[in-house]
Amino acid sequence: MSADALRNTVEELAAFHTRHTFSPLVGPAAEEIVNRLTAAGYPDVVRRTWTNAGHSADNVICTKPGTASGSPVVLLCAHYDCRMEDPDDATARAPGADDNAGGVAAIIEIARLLATVPLPSTIRFVAFSGEEQGLWGSSAYAEALHAVGDGAHRVVNLDMVGRPPADGSVTVERDLGNSVPGNDAASQAFAAVMARAAADHTALPVRLGPIYSSDYGYLADVTRLTLATLPA
Repeated sequence: MSADALRNTVEELAAFHTRHTFSPLVGPAAEEIVNRLTAAGYPDVVRRTWTNAGHSADNVICTKPGTASGSPVVLLCAHYDCRMEDPDDATARAPGADDNAGGVAAIIEIARLLATVPLPSTIRFVAFSGEEQGLWGSSAYAEALHAVGDGAHRVVNLDMVGRPPADGSVTVERDLGNSVPGNDAASQAFAAVMARAAADHTALPVRLGPIYSSDYGYLADVTRLTLATLPA
């Protein structure tokens, strides 16, 4: 893991005056993410356009095929858009380093580390736009998966991972009685695995919490995925 690479990605994304979904800069920000995933060694990196309430932007989707035929898909996702206090202000300076360039940087760095590692499962690294307007990008992505009968075995959503609380703890969130309660048991079991891994391999205090107000919520509702997430 390269701290310099993580820092560089955060700085490059935060250098955009804003990455607000309604800003013309959201497109160049998406292309920056495409370029970094391509440079990490992935030929299958695409931008998928969605439209909501007269606004359009792109999700960035990078696929690492698994080695096992018919193996389950794992989604590793984060949103790259940002905002200031007014959610409709697309012109104010909004670096969004903590919310959520840090999550995107983590995804890109994980993708780089896994690029040459054979894995049985297919991994999709996905960067969403429209999160701050109400999960628009992830809802469009989930609906597209649902329309073709596609899905995923696990979802790990990274939101604000670069801004820990005062005690430096990491919170593993899991599904607790949301609109698809059938996800709860598997989500809680996977969250326990993630919490144990964090405890075993880092010195960070680990906490458990409920999922809320980020892209994993809509993915659960629409595609009925088995969820877990690792926000800050």
